[in-house]
Amino acid sequence: MPMPKFYNVAIIDKKLISRLGLSTLINDLPDFKVVLNEDIRNIEISSLKHMDVILYSIQGLDLDTAHWLKQLVKVHPNLPIVVLLPNISREDQFNLIRLGVKAIIVEEASQLLLSQSLQCAAIGGSCYPNDLLSIVFKESRVPRHTHIVQEAFTERQKEIMQYLALGFTAQKIADQLFRSRRTIELHLHEAMKTAKVNSASQLLLFALEYGLIENPFRDQSIIFMPKLKNI
Repeated sequence: MPMPKFYNVAIIDKKLISRLGLSTLINDLPDFKVVLNEDIRNIEISSLKHMDVILYSIQGLDLDTAHWLKQLVKVHPNLPIVVLLPNISREDQFNLIRLGVKAIIVEEASQLLLSQSLQCAAIGGSCYPNDLLSIVFKESRVPRHTHIVQEAFTERQKEIMQYLALGFTAQKIADQLFRSRRTIELHLHEAMKTAKVNSASQLLLFALEYGLIENPFRDQSIIFMPKLKNI
């Protein structure tokens, strides 16, 4: 099959100035052409079907971002995704890989980095920071088998996480279960320790990934989860 003259690139970034800068860098590359340059809040996932590669520039990996990426992979499973997120933690790099991201740029964008990452992803490869996978698998203490993970959490913890996924605050969960807010917070604290995460948002991402809770929005065409403050 002949190689295309250009790979069609979609740049997704909330910041206009960032999109313009990335577009200039990419359009100067010989094999790539920016054909879509948009704020994620204005984009429909279905409109990305004619792209060859997605460059998604984000400021952090939160629950909304994770679910958007999951939905993108679900709708366009063969569409390569490159995420630009300087100074991202190892934990979130691993989370991006699990979400289906093909390339991760952890430094400030340069033409060389963009060229390498986009090229690798566009031809079906993966481009991650040096030794990322070996480091993550070596240091990770999270059980890798779903049934083991599920057994590590109590039924009460799962119940509280399910309410959390519905947007309940700790106080509202306490009222629902006829417990004190302090008791609910202790259950969440223990669950976060078990999952090796530092926030309620990360805990929900973990719980959904391992099937600890049901996705309350699974029947919607675009998954939405409320933003949660740390508890």
